[in-house]
Amino acid sequence: NNQAPIIAVELSDVLYDETAAETLKSSFSDDEVSSIYNEFVLSARNKLIRAQQLLDEDKEQCIKLLHRQASTALQLGFNRYGAELKKIERRLLDNKPLKEPLSDVIVLWQSSLEQYLMHVRNQLS
Repeated sequence: NNQAPIIAVELSDVLYDETAAETLKSSFSDDEVSSIYNEFVLSARNKLIRAQQLLDEDKEQCIKLLHRQASTALQLGFNRYGAELKKIERRLLDNKPLKEPLSDVIVLWQSSLEQYLMHVRNQLS
């Protein structure tokens, strides 16, 4: 039996998990971590809008975009947002209709972003 062990990581159901940044800092410099977050934060909303457009034009590309966004969101500690993108990706892969439009996820992203920015402000004070 050559099965690899299954490693399950329990993610806390939070808008922003600050321990994610600490984990990244073990592999990257502070400047690199800051750049990773900045790039994600600045592009997340546009990528959601792009995914919404792709939903009708090219579902496969939409799924790929959602997959990348979800994985990155989870790595960066945007747990609830990343988990929601994963659910949407799963529904699309299963050819099921979405329960709500992708644009509704922007509201969740805004809340996650607010939580992240509060954390950043607290770090600076």
